[in-house]
Amino acid sequence: MSKIGDNPKIKLLKKNARQRSLLENLETDVSSYGDIHDLIDSESFDYSIEEKKDIRHLKGKYERYRLDATKNVVYKDILTIQPDGKVIIRSLKNIYSGVANYLLNATLHISINMQNEVTPIAMNMLMFVGRNDKEDIQCMHALCLTTNADNQAAVQHELLIPILKQETTTLPQRIVVDSLDFYKLNYRLPELMRSLQQRTVSVPTKVDW
Repeated sequence: MSKIGDNPKIKLLKKNARQRSLLENLETDVSSYGDIHDLIDSESFDYSIEEKKDIRHLKGKYERYRLDATKNVVYKDILTIQPDGKVIIRSLKNIYSGVANYLLNATLHISINMQNEVTPIAMNMLMFVGRNDKEDIQCMHALCLTTNADNQAAVQHELLIPILKQETTTLPQRIVVDSLDFYKLNYRLPELMRSLQQRTVSVPTKVDW
């Protein structure tokens, strides 16, 4: 980035500058400053922030939680973001595949377009990430747009929680509310149910509870 202060003409103006009375007529010296506007206009400044599109800082496995309120069931899937941006979601019965994009240094967009490598589907997830790495994230609040059992468009609040330890083994689950597994989950993630029960058209711009 160029700096106007480093321009020789500006330095000369500073050197020749002197204090003036408010009553002093400056018109005689206007010609010496006549090229300032042209000089400033000729200087180019780039204030834009470079967009980071690489997805590698978010690669790895996540627990994906979603609530089926009609059945009082919490579903846990395992979502994996690969270094090249490809995404795989493993549920109890199906495997979904798609791609992830990191947009405008702020938003993670996951588009799922295939089920079991055979059936085309449409599912889009949007969540705030900011400039955080996976290790700095407690959870990601996601809006998921998909179709329900009646093939109607539906939006749902979901949560993605990073799996930070590589040796941690976790599997997809169907967790019935008020069951023993539910109480274990609620003990480990006490804020989970309250977040899943939110019925909002937007999600918070934060990566914690």
